[in-house]
Amino acid sequence: SRYFQERHAETHFRYGRTLEALGNVQAAERQYTEALQLDATDSRFFTAVADIQIQQKNRLSEALENYQKAASLDGSSADAWYNLGHAQLQSGRHDEAITSLSKASKLRPEDQKLLGKLAEAYKKGNKFADLQEQIAKAMENLKATKKRNPFLKR
Repeated sequence: SRYFQERHAETHFRYGRTLEALGNVQAAERQYTEALQLDATDSRFFTAVADIQIQQKNRLSEALENYQKAASLDGSSADAWYNLGHAQLQSGRHDEAITSLSKASKLRPEDQKLLGKLAEAYKKGNKFADLQEQIAKAMENLKATKKRNPFLKR
């Protein structure tokens, strides 16, 4: 039944995480692939495979494809859009990276790492006017965050 397939997929995924943490990325990728074969609706499985693929330069296109699938399955995940944008940036697809990272930024506007990656995409895409606008927005977000949270230093 579907329930048991999903549970079995989750088991493969967790085992893959353990193997990856132990440094056995090839075995981890096999476990993630097994999870995907059982349940291709969980964006975490695509992301896990892509995270391994992106570390290998000759597999960037595979990583892009899997990050794209993860973002399509979970469009409300800033992490999914960030990962996709980062991979697009690595592959020289600056305009696509800007689009993906902008989506991530809308979902998590206070994330400075994300905003930095978006700024990098604008810079590499020679979109300096847009970069200046993005920096201004980031400064506004930072000020708003500080007003909402009195524990942040001013």
